Parts: sequence; C-alpha cells; structure tokens
Amino acid sequence: MSTSPTGATGCRPRVFEAALAGTPQLCFAAGLEILDYLEEGREILLFDDVHEIAEAIARSHREPAAVLAMAERARARVLDGHTYRHRAETILAAMAA
Repeated sequence: MSTSPTGATGCRPRVFEAALAGTPQLCFAAGLEILDYLEEGREILLFDDVHEIAEAIARSHREPAAVLAMAERARARVLDGHTYRHRAETILAAMAA
C-alpha cells in the first residue's frame, strides 16, 4: 500500500505511477485535486487525520480483495487517460493549434 500526499500545486506523478503498478493507495485529502482524476472509495482511499488512515489500513487487512480491486480500477483509469503519453499528446496538440 502506498501513502501519498497531494500537494497544493496538484497531484504528484507518484499517485499515477503507484496506480499503474496496481498498488492500493491512501492519499492525504488536502486540496482534493486527486478527485479530478480518481474516485474516492472506488479507486483510491483518502484520509484527513490519523484516525482515518488507521481505519483505511485496518480496512485493507479486513478486506484485501476489495482494496486490490480498488487498485485495479485506479490502474485502469490511469491507463485510459493519465499516462505520460496522454500528457505529451495534449502538449503536442496545443503546440499544433
């Protein structure tokens, strides 16, 4: 399981890289830009405090199959639209316009 802060400047590449690796993730909810890319509770778990992260970790032990399924949905979402290839195509299209 990966824990990743999301910064005030946006989602960090690590979030997408961990998703591509099929890793279940817990992300600090500050800023919530992560919700522009992944769906909470379906593709990623968010936490705001130590109690919420403890519960998310406990859930991963109680429901490992559900958490792994969540990680697979995140992986599919990232493969579908959030790879470096997608970013490069967006940049090239903007430059061509």
